[in-house]
Amino acid sequence: MTEIIQDKLDQIKKRRRRRRKLSFAMLLLSFTFVFGTSHVISMIREASGLGPISIEKINTVSTSAEPTYKKQSFFYPVVSGIIKTGNERLTYMTVRGEVVWEKEFFGSDILAHERNESFYICDKATGDFYVLDKKGQILSKLEGLGKVDRFLVGSDGYTALYLKNDKKIALINPEGIMSATVPVPYEDLLDLSYSASMKLIALSVLVVEEDYFHTNVLMFGTDGRMRGARNFNNTVLFRLNEAAGGFIGYSDDMIIAFDDQNDELWKKIIDRSVTRLEFDSLGNSLLNLTIKNKAIDDTRDDNVLSMYDPAGERFFERKLETVVDQMAIGPDRIAYMGDGKLHILNFSGKLLGAKTLDDSLLALEWLDKFHLGVEYENRYEIYTCSY
Repeated sequence: MTEIIQDKLDQIKKRRRRRRKLSFAMLLLSFTFVFGTSHVISMIREASGLGPISIEKINTVSTSAEPTYKKQSFFYPVVSGIIKTGNERLTYMTVRGEVVWEKEFFGSDILAHERNESFYICDKATGDFYVLDKKGQILSKLEGLGKVDRFLVGSDGYTALYLKNDKKIALINPEGIMSATVPVPYEDLLDLSYSASMKLIALSVLVVEEDYFHTNVLMFGTDGRMRGARNFNNTVLFRLNEAAGGFIGYSDDMIIAFDDQNDELWKKIIDRSVTRLEFDSLGNSLLNLTIKNKAIDDTRDDNVLSMYDPAGERFFERKLETVVDQMAIGPDRIAYMGDGKLHILNFSGKLLGAKTLDDSLLALEWLDKFHLGVEYENRYEIYTCSY
């Protein structure tokens, strides 16, 4: 190749590089105009895995309420903020801890959910059940249902309360009327899940007979009629989650999805033990998996975070050097607490940032994409996680 031809090729390459730089600059300028500078920088840094993000405490909400049992919670994250109870008050706050309203309320040990711009509040001791609007006004109530051990609310407003002393589940329709009751035929109810698309509630119950045990998953319609059942021999299916067309069950060494016709949709065998499990409303699962050292009880021997989507496809698996004390899955991000540090990851398993915190926390919860709630015995700390 002659020097003249080579020189022409070099000039062409230079012009192409200039055009690419100009195109990228124009694209970046367009994104900046539409979304704002800080948001574009955040998008680029998170996509590239660059960090660290800034983890800053923005508020501390204290409580003087006296717990009636160890590790009692007084703070309950909901879709749009936080519900606080105790001292005969019920308080609704934003994700930044700013008080929106406060009203008289005599229950201190509650369960709370938010669905369709309404709050669903249940007193665990009495079984008093309330539906409130966003201003705190009561829309409907049922009182004296009995001691409540489990409480879930579907995206369509159907509610299920497990009344442990009566060994039954009360089903309440979106209008606040009890539509049916479902008997729980065995002593050990492991978990409940509800599918709004199928109008189906699933119960995971443990059956122990001498030296034999199995898990029964019983499925009922909102009218209380049984619609299906599935048996898992020599398996404890300790958690259930809704999935497209059915449910996902979690045991110590297996994840399995099945529909209401008892057909298996997919199954994953896990070669480690499930130490912790969290999942979100979309059906994504976050598992802390360990293999304990046979000679020394030390979970550092093999300790990983693994995340799956509702179809059983793995997002990532990341080996950890720390023992996980608490973890939470939020919109696009993961948080876990280990060895006195709060760690933030994205859904690719990349570490975005870390911060040293008091490790005596009771709970770790995402309030939205950028806000984390950390609960202690007498306070609730709120952190922002952003670039």
